[in-house]
Amino acid sequence: MRLFIINLIIIILYPSLLLAQNKPYIGIWERKATYINKKLVSKEKSLLFITKKDYIELFTNSKIKNCSFSGKIRVKKNNIYLKINMSSCYKIKKGEKIVYTYYINSKGNLILKTNKNNRIIKKIYTRRYFSKFHSIEKIYGKPLCSHPLCGIWNRVATYTGDELVNNTPAYTVITEYDYYSIAPICYNYLKINSIQADQFTMTMTRHNCPTGGLGIKIGDKVIQKYYLTDNGNKLVIINTSYGIPVKTVFIRIK
Repeated sequence: MRLFIINLIIIILYPSLLLAQNKPYIGIWERKATYINKKLVSKEKSLLFITKKDYIELFTNSKIKNCSFSGKIRVKKNNIYLKINMSSCYKIKKGEKIVYTYYINSKGNLILKTNKNNRIIKKIYTRRYFSKFHSIEKIYGKPLCSHPLCGIWNRVATYTGDELVNNTPAYTVITEYDYYSIAPICYNYLKINSIQADQFTMTMTRHNCPTGGLGIKIGDKVIQKYYLTDNGNKLVIINTSYGIPVKTVFIRIK
């Protein structure tokens, strides 16, 4: 009876914990190594963000690669079926389909394996977190930061003044200290300096946009206004650096 009560409390208070256990691949991961046919071929790092339906990977610190790609996933048993929707990596094409077999090893690492051109490719990832509150994130199975912008967002519209200029879906990932914007053509990576009641300040750190990230050079400061609606699930960011206000609307990906 006592065990039943404890289990009932867990189900009521921590339903997302059960989700995290049932879908252990969900979260932020950092690639540590890549093997081909059991031979170590690379220790090149990348960041991988996985939600229930989305797969986003970017190379921001690599000397070899400086790109990102993303797509939609479908998971069946231990297989992740990925279809690439957008990519700025020259070896990964839009529309490409990849089937990964995944498992979590005894160290808590995510292992992704796929067969390409009769070669077994194995990638090893370690778990990362949105914030410094690792133990709490483990319990709740969702981002917990000291600011309300933390999470994975989908861009649904960008306006210049009142004119709609872009409604192509794109991802933005915001952690405690980092801001990643992943669009079909390129990505921007900015370090968050401070977040106040209605604005946040960042520093452009890295990008692979041919004309410069947001038209801003690496090292430049970026100041943007923001507000949240729909119980924190809709984010609006306003940038006035260009003279005419540029407003971008995001919906939270859960």
